[in-house]
Amino acid sequence: SGVKGIPNDGMNVKMARKSKDAAHGLWLMLKINAALAQGKRLRDFAQNTFCVPPDADMKNYLVAHICFLEAGRREDSGDFAGCVAIYNSIDLECLPGFYRNSALLDVLYYAIVHQPDAALAEEIMARKGIAKFLARTKTPAMLRISAAYAFYRKGNRTEGRKQLEKAIKVNNSTPNRGIAAMEADQLALLEAKFAEEEAQNDHPWH
Repeated sequence: SGVKGIPNDGMNVKMARKSKDAAHGLWLMLKINAALAQGKRLRDFAQNTFCVPPDADMKNYLVAHICFLEAGRREDSGDFAGCVAIYNSIDLECLPGFYRNSALLDVLYYAIVHQPDAALAEEIMARKGIAKFLARTKTPAMLRISAAYAFYRKGNRTEGRKQLEKAIKVNNSTPNRGIAAMEADQLALLEAKFAEEEAQNDHPWH
C-alpha cells in the first residue's frame, strides 16, 4: 500500500515481478510519466500504445494502469464515452483505493457533465469513501469534479464557480506540463458548459 491509497515503490516492484504484463505496466508507467513531464499529452501516443492481452491479470494494478492510460488517452482525445467504457470493463473493486476512487470519480463526472445520469451520479457519491476522497484530493481534476457536482447536482452555482476557479489556479501552477495541458482543456470545456447553462437559465424566455 502507499500514502492515501497510492502504491509505493516497494509494492510496485513486488507487483511488477508477478508477470511480464505487470513488468511492462511499470515500465510504461515510468516512460509515460517522463513524457508527460516534458509536455507530451496522452492523445499524442499511438492508439495501440496502451494495449493489454485478453488474458492479462487485471487484478494487478500495474496491468490495470495500462488500461487507465488508455482511458486517459481517449478522454484527452474527446472520446469521453470510450474513456468510461474502459473503466466499466475493469473490476475496480480489486484495485487499490486511489485507482478505484479515481476511476469512479471520472465516471461520476461523465454522468454529471457529458451524459447526465442523476441516479448513477448519486449512486457513486453514496459509495463508502468517495465523498471523502473527492474532498481531500486537491488535484485540478478532483477540484473540477467537485465543481461540476456542486454546480449541477447540488444546484449551487456559486460553489461550482469557486471550485472551478480553484482548479484553474492549481492547474496553472502544476509542474507537469503534459498533465497541465490536458487538464486545461477539460477545465475550459467545463467553464464553457457553465456559461451555457447560466445563459439558458437566465434567458428571460426560459
